[in-house]
Parts: sequence; C-alpha cells; structure tokens
Amino acid sequence: MIEYQETKDGSLTTDNMTIPPTHGLYRIAQEEVAAYEAVIIPFDHVAADAASAILEARAWRDGELAKADIEIYKLEDAGIDTASYRAYRIALRDWPASESFPDAPSQPTI
Repeated sequence: MIEYQETKDGSLTTDNMTIPPTHGLYRIAQEEVAAYEAVIIPFDHVAADAASAILEARAWRDGELAKADIEIYKLEDAGIDTASYRAYRIALRDWPASESFPDAPSQPTI
C-alpha cells in the first residue's frame, strides 16, 4: 500500500517526491486512495503549531539571555549590583523545563 503524507500547504509527499494539489498526479493519488490502494496521512496542524511555538519561545529566550549577559557585563564594569539580571538569567535558563513553557504569559521578566 502506498502512503502519502500531507504537508502543511496541502501537497502530498511520497518517497522523494512532492505533489502539489494542482498537479495531475494529485488526482491519481486521490483515485488510489478511493480504490484502497493508498492512504493519505493527514498533516498534524496541532503538533506543527506546538513545535513552532516552542521554537519561537526558545529563540526569544536565547535573545534575552544574550541581552542579559551584556547588561551584566555593563553593570559589573560600572560596579553596580547584578543580582537582578543574574536571577533573570536563571529564570530564562530554567523556563523551558517548566510546565507552562512555551506560553507567553509565563515568560520570565526582569
């Protein structure tokens, strides 16, 4: 049995080929499914959205970690206490392990 994997844009993939909905092979694939010769595995939008949210949250966190590092260096150079930025860095570092990750309202703040 042939397995087609649906992509986010509605195309079908099999082996090393992508078939867009406008291509003639797409209709043939649907006919194969109707004849029980193939199956289409639907695209999991929920899982894709969750994975995207995780990637976005990690990218934000990585940027914030870099900014906090710079602020700590600036404060140390000026002889100012860095405790608040160090606590922020710890919160940023630990955030992905929390149950509320990657929800934006749970993002650490300084």
